Amino acid sequence: TRNGAHGLRVNAGAVVVEHAEITDNIGHGAYIGSTGGARFQASRITFNRGAGFFVQTLGNVHPTLAVEGSNIFGNAAAG
Repeated sequence: TRNGAHGLRVNAGAVVVEHAEITDNIGHGAYIGSTGGARFQASRITFNRGAGFFVQTLGNVHPTLAVEGSNIFGNAAAG
């Protein structure tokens, strides 16, 4: 919350985020890089200056994102 960049950045590997509040960040709420993966459960991703979630692909490499029971709203770009 209130970071000078993204609220969460995953460049590689996979994370599970539960019951988190990611809000009021300068960048995206969550940035998932080309070899990263994330699953969000029961979390709030709100009022970030970038997108709520930004998923970056690289060529034929595609990150994974799953969102369950979470609220994503009020972000500046694309949810």
